[in-house]
Amino acid sequence: MNTKRRISIKDIAAEVGVSHPVVSTVLSGGSSTTKVSKETRQKVLEAAERMGYQKDILSQSFKNQRSYLIGVLLSGVNHPYAADFTFGMQEVVSTKDYAPILFTHRTRHQEDAFVQRCLDRRVEGLIVNCAVDPDGSENAKRLSELSRSVPMVEVFGRFIDKVPSVNLGYEEAGRLSVETLLAMGHSKIALFTHDRYLTSKKTGKGLYWNAYEHWKGYAKALKKKRKTPLVKTHPLPSDLIHTGALYRSASDSVMGLFSGPERPTALVCMAEEQAEAVLNTIDRKQIAVPENFHIVSLGGYSFSAGSDPRVTTLYEPVMQMGTKAAEAIFDLIEGRRAKNCSLSPLTSQGAAEG
Repeated sequence: MNTKRRISIKDIAAEVGVSHPVVSTVLSGGSSTTKVSKETRQKVLEAAERMGYQKDILSQSFKNQRSYLIGVLLSGVNHPYAADFTFGMQEVVSTKDYAPILFTHRTRHQEDAFVQRCLDRRVEGLIVNCAVDPDGSENAKRLSELSRSVPMVEVFGRFIDKVPSVNLGYEEAGRLSVETLLAMGHSKIALFTHDRYLTSKKTGKGLYWNAYEHWKGYAKALKKKRKTPLVKTHPLPSDLIHTGALYRSASDSVMGLFSGPERPTALVCMAEEQAEAVLNTIDRKQIAVPENFHIVSLGGYSFSAGSDPRVTTLYEPVMQMGTKAAEAIFDLIEGRRAKNCSLSPLTSQGAAEG
């Protein structure tokens, strides 16, 4: 039987020769009226590590009537991003002595149930990636109402009114994609996207807002150079949530990219599944493409990212998104304002990992 006694704040205070409030101030990391010198702070931290001190979060929770929990709800559509997003988020959460409760949902009904589980556990904030059913229904209205009482940040989307969001800057990504191809000497640059890319044009929100923003950046960049935008589309699959659905839909439309007089010398893709579909179909069916044909694609989560010389990958800063979302939720919890945040794509794998 392990009878080892838990080291307390009083034990550390006796070891260092300072008062209990001094040790409490140092170990809590928070603000206090108790002033502590840098030298004393260092002695307390060294003693705590040497003596094997462990914070008793449960007792702290009871004492302060707080859960120290953050609810995180991610959509299954974004499953490739989950690990990096969580890693970036937990770096911030752990420094605050909080812990995340993580759920992954596939439908709005699952999301609704998971939100309730978070509320039952009295989470102090919610980071939400909205679920959208195939018929377009979602819980955005309920979540917007809930945000009045529970601090909330939205990620990977723009659905919830009056809630700060953290996303990739898709318009910037579209612009950067064009500029990259222009610098390579391409002049006939097509955007390969799904056929519902303009559905969010009026509101700037909704399910396909990112495809619209990406197109806008693409079109603006070409018009600035007095080049003509050329959009090629494929049907948007109804089972988008399932792995490979976007790839299959894009593959079926590759032949049409290079037929007729409007043969692009380069493509811009928002998803690396689209880029892979193009390249694999070209290779498999031996489709003739212009010399030096090239694709610029968003992504960084496929096995071929960075390895195929015909593709330039703009890496999605998912780890940074997790960090920014966590910082935003603590701004709200601690009574500060949190603003919408759009992150720039990264141009190298090293930057993505950093």
